[in-house]
Amino acid sequence: NEVLSGARGVMVQAMVPYRLWLHACVMWTKSAAMTKLNRKGITPYEDLMGRAPPKPENIAKFGSKCWYLEPSTSEDSSQRKFDPRGKEGVIIGFGPMQSYQIVDWTNCMHTRGEMRIVLTRNVRLVPTEYPFRTQTSIAVSRRSLDVVLLRLFDTTHRRGVADILDDG
Repeated sequence: NEVLSGARGVMVQAMVPYRLWLHACVMWTKSAAMTKLNRKGITPYEDLMGRAPPKPENIAKFGSKCWYLEPSTSEDSSQRKFDPRGKEGVIIGFGPMQSYQIVDWTNCMHTRGEMRIVLTRNVRLVPTEYPFRTQTSIAVSRRSLDVVLLRLFDTTHRRGVADILDDG
């Protein structure tokens, strides 16, 4: 029950889609193992690894923005010398061998929500920005603006907001 509450909290904070709930549970559990003290007065991470865990500010936050490098292949001749190499992504979990699971944000925006997940170690974290939160607030703002505009221009029929939205 604690895992679900923690995962719910990080999902609300980052405003990620519901389909990422499993990633939220796993990432919250791993983060909690590095920060919560057990009965011995140490974290489970210290107990298992025998060394101090990373500082909380250095642990990646679920749903936060990052820039990552994909490994280039010899077949990839589309990239030129001065093209940007970093891609924008969203952290959704930890992978094996100190890597991160990342949603390719550019691909997600161009394909209207299709999420391509990348595993990589070459990551620069931006822990204060949450791309899904920004996208959701823009959608809410646009919907609110549409309601206001519909109310202003609907002078011939005095209908409620619910009636106007049902027509759209």
